[in-house]
Amino acid sequence: MENRFCLIGNSHTQQFDNPNMNILYGYGASICGLYNENSTLKLKEKILDYQEFNPEKTLVFFLGQSDVEFIYYYKSIKKQNKLDITDFLYDLVDKYVEFIKYYIKKPIVLGINPTVTKSNEHIFQVNCRELNTINPNGSNLLNFNYDDVKDYYDSFEKRFDNNLNFNKILKFECEKNNIIYIDLTDEILNDDMSVKEIYQPKHIDHHLIPNYKLYDTLMNKIKEYI
Repeated sequence: MENRFCLIGNSHTQQFDNPNMNILYGYGASICGLYNENSTLKLKEKILDYQEFNPEKTLVFFLGQSDVEFIYYYKSIKKQNKLDITDFLYDLVDKYVEFIKYYIKKPIVLGINPTVTKSNEHIFQVNCRELNTINPNGSNLLNFNYDDVKDYYDSFEKRFDNNLNFNKILKFECEKNNIIYIDLTDEILNDDMSVKEIYQPKHIDHHLIPNYKLYDTLMNKIKEYI
């Protein structure tokens, strides 16, 4: 089964805890990066090259987490103006779906995870103090301290809703454009909409704890399509 698709994403792909998966990995890969002509990651080029040399494979897109959890706040701080989150999400989804419709022959879109990042300062550190120039999310160009910009960040509850709303918009647009959409929310969340304990990081982090159950869930959801 693994040889029939390739998962496209960033460090969140590690949550599936399966070394046999075909993964086209980009550090900090984002939807915004697909349209950034100056991107050092060259994600668009890598995706199209992979598709050209592997035309038989379904491409499973797992992007958007970095955009919603990090780039939204980075752009707000850079512009010194809090962006409207609804406009940001709709614009993000429009660009994502447009890219897939125009370029990708056999796509499946995987929704993002519910956020587990409870520390706004952690988001700031990832966003604005990342010194690795390969990471399109990171920049050391903003000469701010967290206290200078903390009011740009939202509560955990609001950020949690942002991720769910992104998936809701994405699902609607995918269905409207005949693109297969799946997500793992039903596996990750309890009935009360809290993240299951087995996936919650034990320290400050923005990743789910890797677990083979997520891989099994993913396989069950895509096997009817490939």
